Amino acid sequence: MTNSDLNPDSFDQAYAVLKKNADFLSSQQEPGIDRLLPLVEESMQAYSICKARLEAIQQALAQHLGPENNLPVTPPADTALSPVEGVEPRYNRRSRQADDEEGIPF
Repeated sequence: MTNSDLNPDSFDQAYAVLKKNADFLSSQQEPGIDRLLPLVEESMQAYSICKARLEAIQQALAQHLGPENNLPVTPPADTALSPVEGVEPRYNRRSRQADDEEGIPF
C-alpha cells in the first residue's frame, strides 16, 4: 500500500498498516536501508491518521459527556509525533538489554 492509498478517515486501515510494518521490521535481522525510508514514511502517515481519529473520538466524547463526567473538552493536539510518557521506544529497550548482556558500552 502506498501513502496515497491510505484513507484519512479509516482508523482500521491505518492501524493495519502500522501493524504490518511493525511485524515486517520485527521479523528482519537486518532490514534493507532502501526499504526503510518508504516504510517509515508510510508508518508516519498511518500514525497521524490513527492519532487524529482517536483525538476526534476523545473530543466528541468530551463534548457529549463533558464536565459532569470529569472529561476535559480539549482541542485536538498537533499531529507531530511525540513520545508516549512512560513508554520507552522498543529499539532502546533492545539496545540496553544487549548492552547489559554483552557488556558492550555503546
